[in-house]
Amino acid sequence: MKNNLEIIDPLSTPKWDDLVLSGTQYCFFHSSAWARVLHETYGFKPIYYIIKNQDGLDFLLPVMETSGLAAKKRGVSLPFSDYCRPIIDDNIDINSVMRLVYHNMKENRWVYLETRDAEAIYRDNHYSCYYTHTLDLFRDQSEIKKNISTSVKRNIKKAISSGITAESYTDYKALEAFFKLHCLTRKRLGVPIQPFRFFNNIYKYIIQQNLGLIILARWEDKFISGAVYFHYGKQALYKFGASNMKYQHLRGNDLVMMNAIEHYMNNDYHTFSFGRTAVGNEGLRRFKNKWGVQENIIRYYRYNLIKNNYKKHSGHNEMIFRFTKYLPVPVLRLIGNGLYKYMA
Repeated sequence: MKNNLEIIDPLSTPKWDDLVLSGTQYCFFHSSAWARVLHETYGFKPIYYIIKNQDGLDFLLPVMETSGLAAKKRGVSLPFSDYCRPIIDDNIDINSVMRLVYHNMKENRWVYLETRDAEAIYRDNHYSCYYTHTLDLFRDQSEIKKNISTSVKRNIKKAISSGITAESYTDYKALEAFFKLHCLTRKRLGVPIQPFRFFNNIYKYIIQQNLGLIILARWEDKFISGAVYFHYGKQALYKFGASNMKYQHLRGNDLVMMNAIEHYMNNDYHTFSFGRTAVGNEGLRRFKNKWGVQENIIRYYRYNLIKNNYKKHSGHNEMIFRFTKYLPVPVLRLIGNGLYKYMA
């Protein structure tokens, strides 16, 4: 097979999503909607490496050109994405293709390329690992619900008996309500808050385009928890969750998740991803495993384009901003507005 590698911008490529969805290896993060959100929020430059065939794609490595605080350029596939496995047809000579890819990246003066879930390219040379949890929806609903743990079912009953309701929304007021909960959650975790323009662009390019929804749990006159979900093709994804810890005992989070799963089951989606979970975050891992999911490991890779070698294993930096939990929300938002684009 000839490696007719092209370099394209998905934002200016006609029918990009039709091309991606023509195969089976796609995920939401390959979409033009996500590329638009990243580009317009942070100014990242989309540079996607593809090989087309008559009907679709034989190869796709989607990359955003980003810059660190030292102004050194790098490629990330893709920023703020839980996973982004390249599309690679069995007939592709991946080593030959990657030589062409690296040549272009070096011409762009990139320092390194980071990929997320690209084991087919890099084998065992990862520098960090995460868990993913996926629920197979392509089954009878009774079987899916049967595999949900009794503790989750008990929590859902408690939420309902406490008067909590969970509903899906696609309006802007719901986005604002979720963002308030999101700010509380980020403060609790001690990490900067993503710029509101990031969520505004998610609303504009994903939710308004029928590629996502917001589910909020209400108790009396308050929204106490919520989540943002994306969907693409036959796949659904839990992307952001947030809650007010003051009402955690009412178990609104479980009701929100059940509402989402039922929505995607009823609309004939095939898979439901719970996103990534850091190794060591056992609380979140236990929560996700209670839903009858399949747990897998994904690996992140960082290839040094100057030294032509890999960054080796490293620890996780999710807690690097732990000290900021003592800062007020406006300060955390200010930090996020200034720094988040460098945290890709």
